[in-house]
Amino acid sequence: MKKTLKNFGIVIGMVLAVLIAYLLYVVLDYSRIEDNQTLEVNSISEKAVPVDAHIRVMSFNFGFGAYSSDYSFFMDGGEYSRAFSEEDVHKNLASAVADIEEIDADIIALQEVDIDGTRSYHIDQMKLFADALSDYSSVSAVNYDSSYLFYPFNSPHGANKSGIMTFSKYGIDSALRRSLPIEE
Repeated sequence: MKKTLKNFGIVIGMVLAVLIAYLLYVVLDYSRIEDNQTLEVNSISEKAVPVDAHIRVMSFNFGFGAYSSDYSFFMDGGEYSRAFSEEDVHKNLASAVADIEEIDADIIALQEVDIDGTRSYHIDQMKLFADALSDYSSVSAVNYDSSYLFYPFNSPHGANKSGIMTFSKYGIDSALRRSLPIEE
């Protein structure tokens, strides 16, 4: 009986040690992204935004390439933490590019574009969008860089680095990434 209790105590101690190590990793790995960060601009046009003209602006939350019609995200009360497959991410990206081209906006703002993420099969979506929209001036910034999230347990969300992108048919002189205040 003593040996069984001792073994049980060792197992519990090991589980607690792993949990504490993971919590330390998450806390120590956390950092805010730099405020007032000057961003690199890829300006292929020198055209200025015309005065007194209509400009078509498009905002698109790409949802890291996971959101097909049958996808529901676990943090929004849904089921899934990752895109269904690498193929789905590429298919959703191609569909998004087709929608963007059809709308033919002058300025496009994209959110939740992964650079490297477990949830999106480590596909560099920023590069793919930049290649697909190479006729536009562009700028991008990281706005989400998370440690490995071991939840949900059956398919962990993983470590993810994601960002925002802006495309413009007009020249972009400069870009600055601002960090808005958050509650701790």
